[in-house]
Amino acid sequence: MMYNYSPVSLNGPYGEIYAIGSLSTFLFRAAGTEPASAEIIPGGGTLDLATRLGAIAGTGHAEGINSKGEIVGSYNDAVGRQYGFLKSGETYFQINPFKGQGIDGENLVGLTADGRQVLGVLTTSAVDISSNGVVVGNYVSKLDGETHERSFTYKDGAYKIFKIDGAADIHSTGINSFGQTVGVATIAGKEHAFVRDDSGAVRLIDTISDSINATKITPQGINDLGQVAGYYVGADGKDHGFIYFGGSAKSIEFPNAYETRIYGIDNAGDVAGSYHDSSYLVKNSIGTHAFTGSIANPITVANTATTVAGGTATGTAGQFGSGILADDVDPNGLFLSIVAVTGGSVGSSIAGKYGHLKLNADGSFVYNADNAAAIGAGPSANNPLHDTFTYTVANALGGKADSTLDLKLENVSAVYRFFDTKTQDHFYSTSAAEKSSIQTTLPNYRYEGIGWATPDKGAGTTDVFRFFDSKTGTHFFTTSTAERDSIVKTLPTYKYEGVAFQAYAGSDGSDPGVVFLERFFNTKTQLHHYAANADEAYAINHGAAGTGWVDEGKAFAVHAPTDSMNAASSKELSDIASAQAQVSLTGISSISPYDSFGNIKLG
Repeated sequence: MMYNYSPVSLNGPYGEIYAIGSLSTFLFRAAGTEPASAEIIPGGGTLDLATRLGAIAGTGHAEGINSKGEIVGSYNDAVGRQYGFLKSGETYFQINPFKGQGIDGENLVGLTADGRQVLGVLTTSAVDISSNGVVVGNYVSKLDGETHERSFTYKDGAYKIFKIDGAADIHSTGINSFGQTVGVATIAGKEHAFVRDDSGAVRLIDTISDSINATKITPQGINDLGQVAGYYVGADGKDHGFIYFGGSAKSIEFPNAYETRIYGIDNAGDVAGSYHDSSYLVKNSIGTHAFTGSIANPITVANTATTVAGGTATGTAGQFGSGILADDVDPNGLFLSIVAVTGGSVGSSIAGKYGHLKLNADGSFVYNADNAAAIGAGPSANNPLHDTFTYTVANALGGKADSTLDLKLENVSAVYRFFDTKTQDHFYSTSAAEKSSIQTTLPNYRYEGIGWATPDKGAGTTDVFRFFDSKTGTHFFTTSTAERDSIVKTLPTYKYEGVAFQAYAGSDGSDPGVVFLERFFNTKTQLHHYAANADEAYAINHGAAGTGWVDEGKAFAVHAPTDSMNAASSKELSDIASAQAQVSLTGISSISPYDSFGNIKLG
């Protein structure tokens, strides 16, 4: 498989990028030039190794660069000995882990910086430098007639020599700021690509061959995410770029190129390298082009969620959940996660304008609209409140994209519930004026508080139609226009009273705060009842309200009463109970405002 990158070919002469610190700091070498003429892009200029370090003209060459523009490489001195170097700003340093040097026959003899003797040292070189200034390099020694290559790291004057068990030769090529190095180790006569941790633990990554059909693997760099980049020889005998991460590798090819090599990867997942066009078939330097590439970013969808003042909105994890990663797509099919959120950190509570959001890396979230002072009188029908958060989605290779979560605080109106002691039925109204009138003029209508809440009319709502049955003296509610029209035509005792309130359209009742009313019909009394919760529906279906009740299924979705509604309702019912208790003290029997189910009285 291949990664989807957005490549940019550099204009100008033929050449190659062979090291990258970031998309603005990389090393470029023009085709047909000596290594000493390596240019730094942007900024231009050439390395002044001859003047600064006494290098023989034409022998110095840069090998690595970090995001700060610090450069490492190697050069030969006047007597032909090779050393590593570090260029930081306009200052040049020699990098050589050996001191107390002398000549033993034809071989350089030295001591490591910690005083250990190393015999037969021939050359040293620096090949890469991490973003925090750690240099990795190699040295070649000849002992007992055999030449071997080993690696070292360097920072602030301190050197570490490292080996890999069983390896006759080690050639490191890259390092990240955590001290992880990559390269090739020769073990039992076979080359193995490796990743070595700063602790000394080594992982051979030959499994790259299994996923991209490689015959030879050459890692060139590793970033702080642990992503390894380089190139390999495929079954076709050509060079192909690759990125290795999470135990598998994928190819990177410049479009329509004959061959592609990746020489480095930065912490954003951007890569740099070179590609050969068809003119390179004769294997000359003409036909080599430099390019940079950025991993294709995730494609995100702006998210919305709805709640009410004092309510909660939630979303579940993953790209197939109901959270903010739902419907987001990665062009490379990579795993997506939330890596940043404006105003706070992922996984922590973040204060918004009207509430608090906890947004997790897996896309799940919980929002509580709990800032009562900011919400004030709350949203209105024509003025919903919005709390918007910006976050960043990233894939495993560093591709990123920003998106938003818009929390909409809708207005919901209380639905007042009455129990008619004459008809043994319930009546519902959203009108505070009607509620007050009933309480004043209809003593047989017992107020039972707020049954549920209903949303304002909008794109996501549907009308709830109300009928009055003159035969039974009860009311009937439905959202079905077909049922409404049928009743108007066929049931003359049912008087159509228009739209009573709104219900949520298309809801399955799983959204936070949403409840589905269950509709029941009693074959004996011809009454309808709307159960406000699953417990009540279960009780009716199991005979708690007497016989004759038939469950007609889901009626419509409404909102549960908000905390403020419940508080106001509880106080009003408490006041009613207190008043009735006072009446009972005079010898008049009190009437309880509560039914046998706690929520709904069925008679």
